[in-house]
Amino acid sequence: MSLRPMPTSLAPIEYSERDHVITVGWNGFVKFQGHKLRLSSALHRLPVALRPDDLHDGCFDLYFCHQRFMRLDMNALTASN
Repeated sequence: MSLRPMPTSLAPIEYSERDHVITVGWNGFVKFQGHKLRLSSALHRLPVALRPDDLHDGCFDLYFCHQRFMRLDMNALTASN
């Protein structure tokens, strides 16, 4: 038992207005710009943010809360299809 008081619920996750916020689906999949991407089943039903990179067109950093966990290059996905 911890002596530290804990909140009964966590604060909602908030992202910036320029982020593309999507909710992770079953088995950790999301759809973004016509592509189905596998992230992690641990994020099921949670919002993640795709933040555009201002210096590299078509590149996005993926965030959960404040933590960046992935980089996505849409140019590489399009070239392989």
